[in-house]
Amino acid sequence: MSSTNKKLLGLGSLLLIITIGSLLVFMNQQNVVASVDGEKITKDELTEFLMDSYGTQAAETLVTSRLIEKEADANEVIVTDEEIETELTTYIEQYGGEEAFATTLETSGLSMDSFEEEISQYLKSEKLVAEWVDFTDEELKTYFEENRALFDVQEQVQASHILVEDLETAEEVAKKIEDGEDFSELAAEYSTDTSNADSGGELGYFARGAMVTEFDDVAFEMETGDISEPVETEFGFHIIKMTDYVEEKTVEYSDVKDDVYAALLEEQFSTQYSAWMTEIMSKYEIEYTL
Repeated sequence: MSSTNKKLLGLGSLLLIITIGSLLVFMNQQNVVASVDGEKITKDELTEFLMDSYGTQAAETLVTSRLIEKEADANEVIVTDEEIETELTTYIEQYGGEEAFATTLETSGLSMDSFEEEISQYLKSEKLVAEWVDFTDEELKTYFEENRALFDVQEQVQASHILVEDLETAEEVAKKIEDGEDFSELAAEYSTDTSNADSGGELGYFARGAMVTEFDDVAFEMETGDISEPVETEFGFHIIKMTDYVEEKTVEYSDVKDDVYAALLEEQFSTQYSAWMTEIMSKYEIEYTL
């Protein structure tokens, strides 16, 4: 599950923890945290500032975390290492890559282990809400009818390409392919598309309109296993290898009921999470003593 609303919900909690964490780490390092013209600002002053600024919100975040852990234990909800790794990859992309993400962690004073622990808790909340939500069949069918485009299978091709800057190089690569050299190895050696050169130029599956017109026109006329002549686009010259074709297909609700449920839950996660948390909080005795 990876909708924008859910990611923002998770990131909000994580960023609060990062903010407070970085300040507390700095606070614990020394009694004097700053000075102005020799006039010291003490740890006690910083503590008071943090409590005034973040105390209530931080306490609520910790209470929420404890509730999630209790519910996860009670319902035997677990999160696997693979699930954490998948979610972590998404966060890294949102922060602009591994380097930017590592810098954020370093600045905050948080370790990767602590960040992954927060992700684990977030994923537990996703699973708990998924078990709690009970959409009616009518609600699911209505969502399906209103969003058929999400579930019908579009005509797609799966392809790889080698992108080069000029026709001369493209013809050189084409000749090597004709002579039996490996397409993937040539992509790694020649392709200027750095996003996929090291993976054999793989572009995955895409529907009509996902690529520029000149590319689409060739790719969707090819047979599985075909390799094109050089194709010129605004990006340079492509040699396309078509590896699979998927026909357009209109699906029925009964074929994709589980997918419909997942999509509706993803869309409504923020609202459903709030309602779920309100119900969970009523089960426990919670006392704030700030």
